[in-house]
Amino acid sequence: MDEFQRSVRAVALEVLGERRAKLLADPLKVTVDEVVTMDLQENLRGIERQIEQVRQSTAPDEWDGDPDAY
Repeated sequence: MDEFQRSVRAVALEVLGERRAKLLADPLKVTVDEVVTMDLQENLRGIERQIEQVRQSTAPDEWDGDPDAY
């Protein structure tokens, strides 16, 4: 693989990592005058679960063609 080719897993982890970073850049919970509360903590946990799933799964470009291997 040359320097410009990346695996599907690497791209997915980069995208999810950027989404996670954007969530962490701002407060996860905001309350406006005790009327409206916006809580993004579950979104963060969801992205972290997705990151873990991507790390543990086999990406399409990593499959070796053996149907019994997975």
